[in-house]
Amino acid sequence: MGFLATIIPTLSISFSLMSLTIASLLHLTPELLLLVPGAFTLQVTAFYVARRPDLDVPRPGFRELIPFCIIVALPILAVFLTSYLVSPPSPLPFAEGWDVFSYTMLAGQVHSGILTAPLANLNPVTQQLPLPIGFPLFVALFLSTSIAQPDAVISFVKFGPIIPSTLAIAWVYLVAQKVSKNRIVALAGAIITYSFYGYNVIDIKTFLPAAFSWVFSIFGLYVLLSSLPTRSKSMLFSVAMGTAIYFHFYTGVAALFLMVACIGASRIPKLGAHRAIYYSLVAYPLWATTAILVIDFAGLSFNFPGAGTVDTGNRLIFDRLTLLLRGLTPAVWIIGVTASALELVFRRSTNSIAIHALLIGLLAYLTPVSGMFRVLFWPAVLASVLASKGTSDIGFKIAKNLTARRPQLSKATPAILIGCLVILATYPALVPISYTPVTYIADSSLGTIRSSYSFSEYLGSQYLSAHGPVKNFIILSDPGFSLVLGGLTGQSAVRLTSLSNMKPFQDILQQSQSFEFNQTMGSQLTKLLGQYYQISSYGGLVIALSARTYYWIGNPGTITWAPMSTTNVNGLVRTNLLDSPILQHLYNDDDVDLFFMPFGVP
Repeated sequence: MGFLATIIPTLSISFSLMSLTIASLLHLTPELLLLVPGAFTLQVTAFYVARRPDLDVPRPGFRELIPFCIIVALPILAVFLTSYLVSPPSPLPFAEGWDVFSYTMLAGQVHSGILTAPLANLNPVTQQLPLPIGFPLFVALFLSTSIAQPDAVISFVKFGPIIPSTLAIAWVYLVAQKVSKNRIVALAGAIITYSFYGYNVIDIKTFLPAAFSWVFSIFGLYVLLSSLPTRSKSMLFSVAMGTAIYFHFYTGVAALFLMVACIGASRIPKLGAHRAIYYSLVAYPLWATTAILVIDFAGLSFNFPGAGTVDTGNRLIFDRLTLLLRGLTPAVWIIGVTASALELVFRRSTNSIAIHALLIGLLAYLTPVSGMFRVLFWPAVLASVLASKGTSDIGFKIAKNLTARRPQLSKATPAILIGCLVILATYPALVPISYTPVTYIADSSLGTIRSSYSFSEYLGSQYLSAHGPVKNFIILSDPGFSLVLGGLTGQSAVRLTSLSNMKPFQDILQQSQSFEFNQTMGSQLTKLLGQYYQISSYGGLVIALSARTYYWIGNPGTITWAPMSTTNVNGLVRTNLLDSPILQHLYNDDDVDLFFMPFGVP
């Protein structure tokens, strides 16, 4: 699989986002014609890159066709087989994570022209930092007026992972090929990377902005490893990391920081410092690990808003090592880290960026910082790449020693080693998971299935998407159903994700347990929403209730991420909402009710 076969679709995404950003700033809705400036820039860039002899672009041939077919077929087969054999058919997709619904909510707002800024507040209620909207822009490109928003979102959730998976596998393959000088072993390393599985770690198999951010971060690593002239390398690296950050700020910045650190470490031999200083810098994995352990056992920790909290001491080390060993086979970690350490100790490759990227990535992963476990995928990529290099070196030496003695056996050695690597790729699937997902519901026709919402909730979302009471409205429901509705309709949903920001909304809705929803309650809700939203931009509020919403109203402090049975429907609350003089009853089906309250009700 040649360099250009991968760089064309990768750069096309970058320049498409560039064009769409300009279009959104000009208050234009995304259309294919708006990609013309980006496509033109892409062609100029591709021509400039292709004519450089420093890239060592392999000629297309049968040897390159086989890896290309495998790289393309692997994620497609995995997604389709999982979709149709393991999970039920649409409209009940995977429960891969709740953020996908939030980002598709923003995508719907981009597509309808509501959101025109390059930054968006994903969660106004919690007042988090604005996030770049690269992912919503990319998703909005695929939305069409002929396809209902819910249907499109379902397709994104189920089949969207094919895009980042294919590109990331291709870039890992090219990086591993450049490091190991062996295309077959490099392909095995790419397959091992794809097999990575870490609970709550965002990798390339999810349709989330962080997955695309990893794609461009790996592309940036390839650029660093290339023999391009300084100007060309700087240009491509800037495009790669700029796009990575525009897709997902935290992931892109973390990857950029790690690469800058590994670039600095790779230049240790060029510092010309005193011998003692030189050896102390080369031994940074040893004293840095000691420093991290001291910080851990001292009970120090660093928590970022929105990233949760972090344990320290034995618990942190145990949890992170456990996740590390479950996410990737221990053999790959051992081969990759050992090969890196040996080359670092014997000073044969102290300037290798890939070695330092692995070691510094592991050091960052072990620091007591909240959310840092999410960067585990980065050292996993490098461990697979360097394990490929170590396997290639070992295979070459074994084959060389056996050539004189048993020529036939020496020819089989590479195939045996590669087969072992591919077998190791199945390791994560064999490790039992210690947590129990709560996103399982009982469906009358499909049995017990894994889903983020019930069928009745999906039908309610579909109705609201097609029959919105006004052009722009705010949606209020329990944390789970609210995110589903926002993602499937493209409207602004109140995203309640912590007990503190939930309580004011729950307190108001709990009053409906005693009497009908009146103007006082409506005014309280409007005033509360006005603290986070510009009310003048919206025509009203949709209050959505399903079985889990009733449960949420009656049980303060709960977060209902999974659908619940109809037995949780509170008939008294429903009656008090139906009898309300300020609410319009929009929809009813099974356990779902949709009510609308216009803003400015007298």
